[in-house]
Formats: sequence, C-alpha cells, structure tokens
Amino acid sequence: MSRPSTASPRKGTPQSKQPGVSKAKGLKDIRIGEEVKIAVNVAFERFQYSEDKELEFPSSLTSTERAFIHRLAQSLGYISKSRGKGSKRFLTIWKKDGTETAQSVMTFNLSHNAKHVVRSLLQRFPITNKERTDLLPRTERGTSVASEADSSQDKNRTSGRLNNGIPQVPPRRGPSELDFFRRCLPVYERQEEIVKIIKENRVVLVVGETGSGKTTQIPQFLLDDCSKNGIPCRIFCTQPRRLAAIAVAERVAAERGENVGQTIGYQIRLESRYEPWKG
Repeated sequence: MSRPSTASPRKGTPQSKQPGVSKAKGLKDIRIGEEVKIAVNVAFERFQYSEDKELEFPSSLTSTERAFIHRLAQSLGYISKSRGKGSKRFLTIWKKDGTETAQSVMTFNLSHNAKHVVRSLLQRFPITNKERTDLLPRTERGTSVASEADSSQDKNRTSGRLNNGIPQVPPRRGPSELDFFRRCLPVYERQEEIVKIIKENRVVLVVGETGSGKTTQIPQFLLDDCSKNGIPCRIFCTQPRRLAAIAVAERVAAERGENVGQTIGYQIRLESRYEPWKG
C-alpha cells in the first residue's frame, strides 16, 4: 500500500491563516463591565468639552479596562500613557497640540418640578471645590485655587483603593427620626447576641428574612460597640449592584444622623463618596 504524501509548504509561498492566530484587538473586542464603560465615556465627553489638557484615571482599573481606555483615546485623537506598577499604576490622557475644545452655551428655563429635582440632587450630591473651580472663567482662577485643586487631585489618586485607610474610632451615633423604625426590626432584638458572637468568632453567617435589618443594622451594631469602647474599626459591605450600594450607604448614614461621605461612604469603580483617610 502506498503511504499518503504530505506536502510541506515551500519557502515564499503564502500560507492561509491558522485558527487561533490573534489579531490586534479593536475597541469592540475588549470586554469590560457596562458600568465602567459608561463612566469612561462620560469622563471622555467632559474632557472633550473642557479646557483641561490632561485627564487622569485612578489606579483601581484593571489591565483590560486600561486597554479599553487606551484604544478609545486613540480613536478620539488623544495621547494616552500608563505609568507606575501594581496598585500605583495610573493612566493619563492628553490632548494633542492644536486640539480645539468645543465651546457651547445653552440657556433654558426650568419648570418648578425640574428645579425641585435639581435642588434635591444638589443636596444629595454637593458640588465639590474642584467642580466649583472648573465652572469659573480661566482668568478668575487664582494660584491659590489652582494649588487647592492640585492637592485635592492628589487625594483622589489614593482614594481609588479602599484598602489603604487607617482604622478609626467611629463617632457616636447622632439623633435620627428613624430610631423608632430601627427598634421595630427583628434583628434589633438580637443586637448584643450578634455583637458577642462576632467578637468570639472569625467567621459568622447571619441568616434572616428579607427586610429583617441584616444589611443596614449589623454594621451599625459594630460601629456603636466600637464607639462605646473606643476601639478602632473599619467595616466593608458589598452589594451586587451600583444602586444597591448607594441606597444602603444613604440609608445607614441617615439612620446615624449623618451625610454620606462622613462615617458611611461607598466606592463604585470611578465614583466614590468617602473621606480619603478612611478609604
């Protein structure tokens, strides 16, 4: 029997591409979370219509997210560069020389309901000093204001990570209109028992019905106990969705008679509301 012959490709003969040979990934080929993609696009849109020449992203991004930003910056005609290593790796975007920023001014009248909604949003999410500075004309920005903005930017560079904060003794709970509601929750009756069990065990699993107060009350039990005994502590709560994390933080802060960003805060990718020394 004759053996089947195997033809070997000759030198200089073009060969068909084999499966598995990867091409350079385009923007659509880079898979990242939808929340991160929206936040990045919003940041780029603000950067495009601002007078800023530089945009820096926090070091909490993954390598895939940084690759997406690099590719998006290239498609928009910006210069991008990553620097640093590990948890101190930052990504910066620059506008090329001669890049014109679009300037547009719109005036419109708000209805009474719209004004009420805007006022409520400003109360929940106050304007920062950096944002107030950006709204001023360029000629009115003094050197002192610029230095203050630079210092706040340095703080934001370290606020992208929650694992660098120093445990602090939490302040005492302030009076709240929700105290009566808290005492009606089923978990409230077991406050001392829960705190005692958590102190005596490294891992504790608490099971209860929905609405019994597990998420909002147990962290507060620990805060109250540490505040009473002068013990520094830091508590992390995870939520599967962005709105759930914000809602829990606002609820717990309201029950403690505070605003979000004091004792209680949250970190969601590129958005954060907490004091940097607690981060």
